[in-house]
Amino acid sequence: MRTLLFFLSLTILSCQQTPKSSFNLVSSSSLDSTLIKENTPVSAIDTNRAKEWLRNTIIQFFDGNNTDMQSITTSEYYEFKMDAMNVDLDVEGSLTEVAFKKKWKDKFNLQLHPTQVGFLISGQDWGNIQVAEMITKNVDAEKQTITFKTLIRDEEFNVEYDRDIVLIEQDGQYLIKDVLEYD
Repeated sequence: MRTLLFFLSLTILSCQQTPKSSFNLVSSSSLDSTLIKENTPVSAIDTNRAKEWLRNTIIQFFDGNNTDMQSITTSEYYEFKMDAMNVDLDVEGSLTEVAFKKKWKDKFNLQLHPTQVGFLISGQDWGNIQVAEMITKNVDAEKQTITFKTLIRDEEFNVEYDRDIVLIEQDGQYLIKDVLEYD
């Protein structure tokens, strides 16, 4: 029942037209050092600022002030994730597994995107969400993206979620472009 209410509330939120909000982009010299793949070209994207934005965004999304998922993701990823969360559910606009795969197979790695699970974590319920680890995995200057290997930890339920989170900078703000899920 709780899961159904969660998905229904997400569906209702997705129908509202909300402008992309702008989060405070704070740079911090106290961030952990980042590891960048060898031979990665230098990017115009500020990796420390992006890292701080992502860390704050994840924590804010789960701290009870749930930021609207649509305001922190690209429109394409938002549509994809809404479709993935609602596969084979009895809600308006949901797709069958076959239709979902046909629609998205050329744009996302479906092996690393489970269906019928929530955004950023796969748990239906959560307690105290923290970012346990975040390492810069890849910077793609051509696509203007940064991939962070991210370990999201639920301190209350003692669960960890292993993710690669891809950010893109658009119009002066960071947005989540993809979340690869390894658990």
